[in-house]
Amino acid sequence: MFIIVVIATGGTLLLHASHAASPYISAPADSGTLTSSATRVASCSGSTDGTCVMFGQVASGGGGGGTTATTDCFASPGACGYPDPAYNNNTGTTSVGATSTCSSLPSSGSVTASTSGQTIQNLNITGGIEVNAPNVTISNVCVTDPNGGSGELAISIESNATNLLIEHTTVAGTSSTNALDTGIWNALDVPSVTANNVYIYNAAEDWHGSGTVTNSYMQAGATYNGSHNEDIYLSDTSITLTHDTLLNSTGQTAVLFGDNDGGAKDTPADNHWTVTNSLMAGGGYLMYLNANNGSMPVGSSTMNITNNRFGRCLGPQYFDGDGTTCTTGTDKYGYFPNGGYYGGPVDDYCTGANQVWTNNVWDDNNATVSC
Repeated sequence: MFIIVVIATGGTLLLHASHAASPYISAPADSGTLTSSATRVASCSGSTDGTCVMFGQVASGGGGGGTTATTDCFASPGACGYPDPAYNNNTGTTSVGATSTCSSLPSSGSVTASTSGQTIQNLNITGGIEVNAPNVTISNVCVTDPNGGSGELAISIESNATNLLIEHTTVAGTSSTNALDTGIWNALDVPSVTANNVYIYNAAEDWHGSGTVTNSYMQAGATYNGSHNEDIYLSDTSITLTHDTLLNSTGQTAVLFGDNDGGAKDTPADNHWTVTNSLMAGGGYLMYLNANNGSMPVGSSTMNITNNRFGRCLGPQYFDGDGTTCTTGTDKYGYFPNGGYYGGPVDDYCTGANQVWTNNVWDDNNATVSC
C-alpha cells in the first residue's frame, strides 16, 4: 500500500510516502501554514492500489456520476461510479474509508491533535479524535466509538482546528443500536474543513456543520435515543458536496437537513447548499433544506443542486396494485417512494435567483426530478 501525506514544515510542502501501515502521529515543532486544505487533496484516475478514487464521468442525459447511463445504482453504487465501501478496490473504480482493513491497523485509544501540522495516520482508534490545532491531517484511520447512544462524537472539531483534512477514514458506532450521535462534528463551523474518501455508518447523524466533502459514503439513520437522523446537518452555514453517496434508511428527518441557529420558527435561516454529482435516497425528505417545512423564513438561504441521482421505488414489482405506492413503504433497498417517507425530494425554497435545480434524475428510470 502506498500512502502520501503532505506536511507543511517551515512553509515548505513535504511529501511523506509510506508503503507500510505503521502507526504515525506527527507533531512537527516548526509548522508552516497551508493556504487551503484543497492543496492537500490529490485526485487520480486509473489507480488499482486502493489509494485513489476515480471521479465518475457524467452520464449521458444527466443525473450521474456513473461511467455510463444506467439505472438501479443503489444495488451497487460502485458499479455506477459512485463511492461504495462494498466495491472491489482493485477494479480501479471507487473506494471509501481507510485504505487498510481496520483490524490490520495498530490499536489505539482516543487521540487529541493539539499541535499545528500534526498527522494522525494508520491507526485503529477505539474512542474518538479531538482536533484543536490548525493544519491537522487524519489519514488511513478507523474510529470506532463503543459508547454510542450517549452523545458520542467520533471526530470533534474545535474552534482553532482550521485547515483540517480528513481522508481515507472510516468512522462508526459499534452497531446500529449502539450508534454514534455524530460521526464528524463541526458545530462551530470551523473554516477550511475538507473530507475526502470518508466512510461513516452506524451514526444517527453523519456530518454536522460546514465543510467540503468529496468521494465519500455516508449511511445515516441508526437508532439513537429518538434523535434526528440525517447525513448532513447545517445550521446557518454552508457546505459543498461533490460525488458522494448519501443514504438514510429511515423515514425520519432527511438526507440533507437545514435549520437556523437555535431553531426559532420566526428567525430566517442562512444555509447554503452546493450538491453535485451525488447519489441520494431515504429520510423523511431527501432534502429538508429549511427547517419546519416552510414556517421558518428562508432568509438568504441558497441551493445549487445539480446532476444528482435520487432513489425511490424501483418498479412495478415493488408497488401496490395501483402502481403508485410501495408495498411496505420502502423499496427493496430500504428507501421510499418520491424521494422520502413524506414524499417530495425537497421541502422548500425551490424557486428564486439563487435556487438552482438542474439535471437531477430518478434512479429507476432516469426521468427528470422536479424540485
